Amino acid sequence: TFQGGQYFFMEHVRGEDKSWRLFFQKLLHRVWHWIGDCCLTNEPWIQIKQAGFSEVDMKFVEAKHPRLMRAHALLTRTLIGVATK
Repeated sequence: TFQGGQYFFMEHVRGEDKSWRLFFQKLLHRVWHWIGDCCLTNEPWIQIKQAGFSEVDMKFVEAKHPRLMRAHALLTRTLIGVATK
């Protein structure tokens, strides 16, 4: 059996509750599969916390992408971290 190890992650996630970002993410959610290959309202922190890791260190950051379109603002909330088995 495999013992130990770390899971490093960086994922764009849903906007904060009651934010303009989450409002637009929910609005576009049904048609987004035609535009991108992801889920705009993703909440991976829930599954990561429930996965049985002995330690989880994560934080939300605002990724800055100055050369990308303004529409990319829907995806700038990013979860980064490491989970240790």
